[in-house]
Amino acid sequence: MIITTISNKVNKTEPLGEGHLCPYCKNENQLVVTWVQPQISNLGFQMLLKKNVPLINCDYCGKWIKYKSLSTHTKEVLEMQKKAIPVSFKLKPTVFFLLLTTFLAGIFIYFKVIEPYFKQAETANIRKGTKLWVSDFDIRTANKTSTWYLVSRINGDTVVLKRHKIISDKDLPDDLPTTEDQFLASEYKVSLKYLQSERRLVGLVPEILDASGRIESIQP
Repeated sequence: MIITTISNKVNKTEPLGEGHLCPYCKNENQLVVTWVQPQISNLGFQMLLKKNVPLINCDYCGKWIKYKSLSTHTKEVLEMQKKAIPVSFKLKPTVFFLLLTTFLAGIFIYFKVIEPYFKQAETANIRKGTKLWVSDFDIRTANKTSTWYLVSRINGDTVVLKRHKIISDKDLPDDLPTTEDQFLASEYKVSLKYLQSERRLVGLVPEILDASGRIESIQP
């Protein structure tokens, strides 16, 4: 639900002058007119309508006077004064709307520009010979295992990997030897773009259902 309020913007206040009678107290020369412009506001925008409305009150008795109860002469004077006060339609955003727009734009820029840039920068050094320390989680046994993967070659957007012969239960890279002869001959393929954007290797271990490997460390 959008909360909308209607208010009046005062453009000018002036006496009507001589020869105008208050229909309530019957005093002359006591009428004052306030020209107001209707303003509609909500959480997003403030809108000034192109309309000039006269509010008439008696300075002596303090009563507000309806336009239809005024004399013909008084109405004619009001029309002349109205023409001398220019009004225009205006639409402007509120401070809340500007802050909300800035906040949403910041979120969009972070997730679409900043975060992908740093993620890509972190894995920009992936090339032939790069070693990736990857952690896998077995959903059946709730055991976490880690090992090295060697980038065997890169074919376009596809990275071809070889897995280390030994699988470790450590979270951080251990002292496993990482010479090429320590890696299996079987190869796994993964998308380079996905690797760079998510730092993840999915399905590298076929015998573990729904395996999803998280790259914890990169070794040039």
